[in-house]
Amino acid sequence: MKGFKLLGIKTKNRVDIENDPTLTDYLKVLKENTYYSFYSIYEFDKEKVTFTYLPEKDVDLYSINRDNQDPLHINISAIVGENGAGKSTLIELLFLGIHNLAVAYKILKNPEDLSSWHIEEGVHLDIYYSVNDKIYCIRLDDLDVCFSSQSKKADNSFSKFKDFKKYDTENKKDLEFFFYSIAINYSLYGLNTNHVGEWIRALFHKNDGYQTPLVINPMRIKGQIDVNTEEGLAKSRLISNLLTETKSIEHLKLSKKQIATAITFKLNRRKIENIYDHNIGSDGIWTFEKLNKKTPKLLDIIYEGFEIDNRDVEIKFKEEIEKYIIKKLFKIARTYDKYKVFLTDNSGNNKKQPSFTTDEKYNLESYIEAIKKDDSHITFKLNQAINYIKKNPLVEDENYKWNKENEHFHIPIKELSKRINTSKLSEIINLIPPSLFNIEIHLEEIESKENKSVFSGLSSGEQQLIHSVQSILYHIINVNSVFSNNSPEDINYAYINLILDEIELYFHPAHQKEFIQHILTGIKSLDIPYIKGINMLFSTHSPFILSDIPSSNILKLKKGEAIINVQPTFGANIHDLLANDFFLKDGFMGVFSQNEIKNVIEALNYTHLNNLKIEKQNQVNLTDEANHKSRVELEIKDIEHKLSKTNKPNEKYNKEYCKKVIEVVGEPILYMSLIELYTLAYKNSKDAFIDEQIANLNKLR
Repeated sequence: MKGFKLLGIKTKNRVDIENDPTLTDYLKVLKENTYYSFYSIYEFDKEKVTFTYLPEKDVDLYSINRDNQDPLHINISAIVGENGAGKSTLIELLFLGIHNLAVAYKILKNPEDLSSWHIEEGVHLDIYYSVNDKIYCIRLDDLDVCFSSQSKKADNSFSKFKDFKKYDTENKKDLEFFFYSIAINYSLYGLNTNHVGEWIRALFHKNDGYQTPLVINPMRIKGQIDVNTEEGLAKSRLISNLLTETKSIEHLKLSKKQIATAITFKLNRRKIENIYDHNIGSDGIWTFEKLNKKTPKLLDIIYEGFEIDNRDVEIKFKEEIEKYIIKKLFKIARTYDKYKVFLTDNSGNNKKQPSFTTDEKYNLESYIEAIKKDDSHITFKLNQAINYIKKNPLVEDENYKWNKENEHFHIPIKELSKRINTSKLSEIINLIPPSLFNIEIHLEEIESKENKSVFSGLSSGEQQLIHSVQSILYHIINVNSVFSNNSPEDINYAYINLILDEIELYFHPAHQKEFIQHILTGIKSLDIPYIKGINMLFSTHSPFILSDIPSSNILKLKKGEAIINVQPTFGANIHDLLANDFFLKDGFMGVFSQNEIKNVIEALNYTHLNNLKIEKQNQVNLTDEANHKSRVELEIKDIEHKLSKTNKPNEKYNKEYCKKVIEVVGEPILYMSLIELYTLAYKNSKDAFIDEQIANLNKLR
């Protein structure tokens, strides 16, 4: 019973939407008053509301030993089921519970006006999780948050969960008893506010320094993922992880074969041209011919407001970066409602001459003070540009110089890490040179340093795998770093729950097989002393991922009901898992090929029966013996009966076409059976067909 596990979720009574149509039935296909268990090593008694621990089923597979620290205990479970079985609904129910928990504690606030989000009514559930020998239950009934806990007794049983205590939601430090969830979902149709509800928007649009106990990646606006923004953010997170100094170089390994060694920054001339674009008004920015008249005054305020004290220092592409900063300041103010107050009346919609107000409360100086407090995606690129001038990380020295011809700067990762000179990941991402530079990461093979490549040369699937893992590692490091702030106000979460919803999307099967090993290797490379336990919950269709998880840790769903899992999965053969009717009850051959082969079989069978009928009729015509003739006529009637039940084949399924289909069948037993049927249907071609197949096999020698 080591470490932390998210044990399960128990639903309550379904809300009565007929009598109160303002409510939403969040259970959807899930059953009411049902406990959904992610670990069957804990037996739940529904009537007694008790648990029994089954140690014979428990095996500590994934924990990681750490130098001079206690081991990091890791546990992994999964939910499987067909589309519509309730997997996503169960995860969304957990998100809803966390949403209401954060609202109850007044942590989750509207970024527009910092007001608290409203509670989602009709959310009633119990969340069960364990930490070592103790099981906790968090009971959520709208704004009411109660808890109860029980310790394991000598006989491995737990007492009944009762005497629930109500939490004082005014004391947010109480949330340290809970866990922090990091969720990844790349589904194009998932987590859309138009379908899931407006409440999910609050979990995307937040800036609270890892206080609300959930982060969801990638960022969505009304269900839409901005792929270009996400790619830039993913690359920045990757580079941040690479620049984090640790005692080993394990964090530089991007795969089991490759390690990151250096980074090249190359000026993107197209983006520079966009700054001076005469039509930049279409992007919401006043043309720079007019803006230039105000630029010195604006820069005075910007340098003072952002506390930049090296204005006279020569910095490569400094003028371009300065104008980029002005552009971003205007664009942010025009785009986001909470900053529009800093613009003159109607200039938020005026594409010709936006201007900052002279009002003391809402002037440019006040705007900069507000911007400095915003560490969200809104100010991400702006902060990178500000820090480029502040830190000057790409300054030339005797060892590293700008390539004047190609306008690029090549620097080893270790050297850039020294220049940035901070151990805080949350700071590193804002210190990476801004998006005016294209960034290329250089790789070399671990076993042969002569084999070099670049990150952009990897396949899109390989890049997706690396970015997915690195995004998870980035958030884990940041959750750990909150402890280092030493703030009495901050909530410190020592336990992390990873929710990986169909993470296998876009992955080649080989990468699906490697994913769990890849993420465990990544976690092992981290310096996260404050994190005591990690739980992973996969929602998946991938048998490759399931073969790395014991069946005792897998919840099977079918139409909202939990199905008893009897087939062992850990280390199981993929074909055995696929053959299980839970995955593919109609077999695992493609439906098109299945139908086409079925049509070939019917055509061959029809031809065989028809030829047999003709053969028998010839026998009748050639015999004078009455008994024999009578017996053959009965056989003909039997053949005619079979023919009446067999569809006459389409002209497409002629002798040549059937032969070609058989030759491309990949399953050997089926292939041999089809050959046998073909030689029955076309007896005259039997020897030639067999000789041809033997010749084809000899070519493979």
